[in-house]
Amino acid sequence: MISWNDGIWMAFEDFHRYGHSRSILSEKDEVGNRSQVWYIMEVRNKQDGLDVPEDPEVKNFRFFLWALSVLWDLFHMTPFDIQYKAAIADIMDNGYEIPNPWSGRITKMLPGVTLRVDLQDSFPLLTLRKIPLKIFIAEQIWYLMGQNNPTWLQQFTKIWDDFLEEDGTVKAAYGHRWRHHFGRDQIECLVNHLTQNPHSRHAVVVTWDPADDGLGVDSKKNLPCPYTFTVNIAGGKLHLHNIIRSNDMMLGCPHDAAGFALLQSILADRLGVEPGIYTHSISNAHIYDNHFTAARELVSRTNDHGPVSLRVPSGSYERAVNGDTELVNEIFTSLKSQYQPLESISGMEITVNVY
Repeated sequence: MISWNDGIWMAFEDFHRYGHSRSILSEKDEVGNRSQVWYIMEVRNKQDGLDVPEDPEVKNFRFFLWALSVLWDLFHMTPFDIQYKAAIADIMDNGYEIPNPWSGRITKMLPGVTLRVDLQDSFPLLTLRKIPLKIFIAEQIWYLMGQNNPTWLQQFTKIWDDFLEEDGTVKAAYGHRWRHHFGRDQIECLVNHLTQNPHSRHAVVVTWDPADDGLGVDSKKNLPCPYTFTVNIAGGKLHLHNIIRSNDMMLGCPHDAAGFALLQSILADRLGVEPGIYTHSISNAHIYDNHFTAARELVSRTNDHGPVSLRVPSGSYERAVNGDTELVNEIFTSLKSQYQPLESISGMEITVNVY
């Protein structure tokens, strides 16, 4: 990764060349640093109006203050907070306005948004507002149980109840799709395959059923949003790339990123390696119009929060498969002891929308 000094000088040169800092990447940059430096400078550029022609001395002073604010975020905020805040600002500033007739709302959306965090540096847990920890922990354990009946999950959360069919099941429940739907247990196959072939590129788990999902042919109350993920082992670490067709950025994205990073950690423990890079790629990253005020509030926030570390208990995979409720509490206790978020943002309601 480039040093902070290199990043600032690259921005300084670009600032003087163009009157703003929009293009600060060079060939030597690593992908992981782009979202931590490029995006935040893009956000500062727009927030502070740095592209407005000014007296050179005033411009230099404004750049100095701007650079200090960038450095403050880079040194004090967690990698996930930096990238997530920048993504929200980018959608609010540059997003396409798309009507959503099924929910009756307008969204602002951007295609192809990616967040990328090395779990060795920090677990992707949003601290710019408080999020409920037990929900994503219990949800991932429920997924690994492979069930489509949410009875076990309901002792922790009822977020899936809106998607229950008449028979009391969630027809496209992710864990059930992983473990039963396609005629084989994809999760167990992944574990066995990577145990035997740790350098394989075949470790792909699919949630989306092309015979029954999407393209206007389905009548289910939900469709998979995270529809596939791949796992690779490299450098003694397990890396997980999660691909999401549609993500509610204010409510869904932080929840999904933390949840699948937890899944990554559990799989890494099962395979005897360290968790590595978690990549969260979103095809349609959107913010609903009833969340616009909350989004602007979040972008205005900065939180001086240290890295969050998560090492799941040994044997977490087997315990999750067996629905061990105490595992939820143990992981919750570990994260809660480190979690010092800013206050919640009130008034954000879930938009239930199959599309």
